[in-house]
Formats: sequence, C-alpha cells, structure tokens
Amino acid sequence: MALFRHATILLCASLTTLTGCGKDDAGGDPGPGFVDDASAASGLVFTVTDSSYTSSRLLYNDLKTGDLRTVLSAESGDPALFWLGTELIFFNRTTDRRNFKRLDPRNPNPQLSAELATPLAGVGDPSDLLPLTGDQVMLAHRDAGVVFVMDVKTGAVVQKIEADWDFDGKANAQLRPVSLLAWDATTTYLLHQGKGNDSMQTLNGTQQVFVLKLGADGQWSVVDQNDAKAKIQGIKLPISNPAHLLKDVETLTVNGTCTLWDKACTSGFADIDTTAKTATMLFDTSALKLKGNGRMVPTGSGHFYGATVRDTGDPMNPGEKTITRFFPDNQTADQVFMFPAGSPGCCGLYFDKSSLALWIGDSTTSGTGSFSIYKDDTLAGTLELDALPYDGLFISP
Repeated sequence: MALFRHATILLCASLTTLTGCGKDDAGGDPGPGFVDDASAASGLVFTVTDSSYTSSRLLYNDLKTGDLRTVLSAESGDPALFWLGTELIFFNRTTDRRNFKRLDPRNPNPQLSAELATPLAGVGDPSDLLPLTGDQVMLAHRDAGVVFVMDVKTGAVVQKIEADWDFDGKANAQLRPVSLLAWDATTTYLLHQGKGNDSMQTLNGTQQVFVLKLGADGQWSVVDQNDAKAKIQGIKLPISNPAHLLKDVETLTVNGTCTLWDKACTSGFADIDTTAKTATMLFDTSALKLKGNGRMVPTGSGHFYGATVRDTGDPMNPGEKTITRFFPDNQTADQVFMFPAGSPGCCGLYFDKSSLALWIGDSTTSGTGSFSIYKDDTLAGTLELDALPYDGLFISP
C-alpha cells in the first residue's frame, strides 16, 4: 500500500461523498464542515484545545448537512467525551471546577444539564466510562486508582467496586484501571494497566484483565479467575503497557504500545480467551520500535489504526511520527500516514466503521490543527482548524 503523505493542498472542491473546507475561529460559527453521505452516524463531535492545553471548545460536525458549529467554549484543556445513547456526557477532568455535564450536540441550541462534581476527578480522570442501565455509568479512574458506579443525574456514587486485587506481590502496586468493555448485560472487563504508585513505573507481571459481574441485587463484584491463589486474580497479560480493551468482530483484544520512556517493555496485541481465562500474544510489535503517540482504533474488520512514533533510543529526539495500520492475525503492519517534519504528531484519531472514513488529526507548534480524512487509501478532504483536535467520537442519528 502506498504511504499517505500529509496533504499540503486544502481540498475545498465538492466531492461525491465527503466535502468541506472550514476554518475554526475562536468565536461563533467555525465555518463549513464535511458531508459524508455514506456514514450511518449523524455527526462527529470533537474538542479542540489551545497549544498549552489550558482551554478547549466542543465542536459538532453534522455529517448530513456539513454544518460545523461550536457547542461549548472555555472548557478545560483535558476534556473527555462519552456517548450515552441519547446524549453526550462532557468531562472537564480538572479539580478547579465542577466536572461534568450532559447535552445533545445534535441540537443547534442544546439544553445543558447542571454541571456536577464527581469524586476524584482530575487531569486524566476518568480514563473511561461505561453506560449501564437507567441513569448509571461505570467510571474508571486510572490516576486515582478507583472504579465506581455513578448516577449521572446527581453525580452521586452508587457503588465503589473494590476487591483484594492481586498485583503479583509488588508492594508499590495499586489499581490502575484504564479501560472498560461490556461483553454482555452482566459481564464487564476491566483493564488494569500495571503501573506503580507514581502512575508511570511499569510493573511487569501485574498487567491483567479483571472480570466484573452484575448480581441479581444490582451490585457489581470482581470474579476471581484463579481460586488457587489467595487474592483476586484477573487474566494475566503478556503486554507491558496495555492501554485499550478492543472488541473487534467477536474477539476481545488487548493492545499496548509502550511509551518512549519505557525500557523493559513488551508491546503488541493479545487475544483473551475468557473461557480458558488466558491471554495469548497475537502480535508482538516490540521489534518494530514503534511507540505509542496517541490513540488506537479498531475497524471492525480485524485490523487497527494507531498513532505511533519511531523509537531512536533518545526520548527527546524521536523518529518519524506516523499512523500505522496493524494486522494482528497476520502479524504485519504498514505505515499509512506520515506527519510532516516538525509536527507534534497525532492529536485525534477517529474511524467511522459505517463509511470507512479515517479521520487523522494533526497539529502544529504554532497551535493550529487540521483533519485529513481518508477513504479507500485516498485523501477525500481536509479540514483546517485554529486549534488542536483532541477527543472525539461519532454519534448515532
């Protein structure tokens, strides 16, 4: 496959399935967005931040009309977005203001819920959210090291999920929940990243997937995966820095791409056999010397796109930054997009499974950004922004 190079020409001409060319200004209407007639989603909602990550805005791109509008402004520099089926929950992830609110970005004049506080919120927390039934959600807080069920209407903690977690005897280990995945109505998988008390130290041997079960009493419990050991066991992982639980087709896959600062680190993809309670390394990517530089997104077709950076041995002077396509079953990978020299690299990566559109966010050192959107390995259009793309997701009609 040919390597996608970063486009230097802004495509403003009308395209058959994907059109648009806009400039996001600091106030009011950011201009025209994109139209993707093949998409089953109603739109893409995403945040943009300033170059110092101190403030953000929430934008909505209607994929049917091409309308691109500002929904929220003057938010925190570390926002996180989660879709609850009929509305968006927007987390500011900061300790200096109330933490989250709910809204429907599809509405040109969305009604905002009251902004509520949530316990232990902060930069990076929550790391993941899982919608449950009614008004309840499950929240994973990686940095705080807690998992709890919360009522989104009040912010109240309904249940704190606790256990005598097994961390392979590491005295300085604590729970680092980074990803949640619902397998069915009563089973949820919780990914423990395997970090130390300082949240950066990698503790090999502690990485695992814990299994949570919903009881008839409405309470969640952690199911021991090895009764022969004293503490609550999960499914142990062969990956040093697992970051994502991914359900691709009908397979539960764990992915981990090490950081430039990780030394003794094994990266790759592992498949989870929930019946045998084992994890098998499917594709060890360590030899590729590609470190994580952002997101990893599944396609639903057995391959994944990830933001990567070449490890040169010097964390302060890394190699090229790329978007890499991984085929775990075939144990192959190819680079599909290369960021231009001087770019900080990926700052937003989204894949629309319905239209097969890959949105690649780019940034500049001057604080501007853009999206390059690809279909069938071909650049279909770009969208220039005056800020950096950050978190985002496609939402249903």
